[in-house]
Amino acid sequence: MSPFWSPLSSVLSWVLLLACGFGPAAVASPPVSDSRDETLQRYLRGLNEIAGLYRDNALSFSCEEKIFNHTHYGRKSHRSFYVYRYDEEKGLSDFRLRYRFNPKKEFKPKDVVHLADFDLPVALSRAYSWIFIFETDKKQGYRYELAGEAEVFGRPAAMIRFEAIPPYVEGINEWVGTAWIDAESAQLLRVEAYRPDEYSKLQGLERARQALAAGTRDENALPSYHSVEVIDTEFEVVQNGMRFPSEVRIERRTYDVPGNAVRGHLHYLVRQKYFNYQFFHVRTATEIEAATGGSR
Repeated sequence: MSPFWSPLSSVLSWVLLLACGFGPAAVASPPVSDSRDETLQRYLRGLNEIAGLYRDNALSFSCEEKIFNHTHYGRKSHRSFYVYRYDEEKGLSDFRLRYRFNPKKEFKPKDVVHLADFDLPVALSRAYSWIFIFETDKKQGYRYELAGEAEVFGRPAAMIRFEAIPPYVEGINEWVGTAWIDAESAQLLRVEAYRPDEYSKLQGLERARQALAAGTRDENALPSYHSVEVIDTEFEVVQNGMRFPSEVRIERRTYDVPGNAVRGHLHYLVRQKYFNYQFFHVRTATEIEAATGGSR
């Protein structure tokens, strides 16, 4: 099973991002005119270093997770502790504990909860896995390109588009989307992603919208239907020089063209919020900066 996505159960829950930058230590004498490819490669090198830091056995933490499931029938919520820690025998692992259980104490199997227990249409269990899309050994499975500039959480950001190269392999290369990268620290600020089949549906919807706007659609043609799911992850929490996810939104809508071609009909919206981070073991901001060779 993919460590990223699994409908009706678990997958991708939230992304941890560590501080990394491109200060004087990273680029001692930047050229007057830096090409787009050189700029892209600098960001990819920084993201690769961040991925390495995430695998560091010096990292153990917990946070509270609250999930809201919105449908046309109403809204339900679920709450638990998300725990990420290093064990000398098992290595790095993550799990959820029932709410109000102290994650620092020893626990029994009965104290562990699973996203599948929450009866959600979809769920994210390891959103930190986004960072691994940008590891050096993933370059054979993805295409990357700069896609513009923006501002996210008051920070200047570079937009990097990523696209899995067929054949798609579950857990290896199975995503298409855009990442907003802090232009100074190279940390992820936001990721919007689609599975390839969902992205194909989005492209079909856009073509139908354009045809409708241009008036080239046959008025006697039958309506076209497009059901699209998108995953939007934000990383607004900043602690100890690291960025952590604050919210994940998974939304599926069905669009009729003509009809509700813009707003669509909501099937479900799953919102996963993360807060009250506590660290059992983590490197200092100075160590993180030294590891990346940059400055925040």
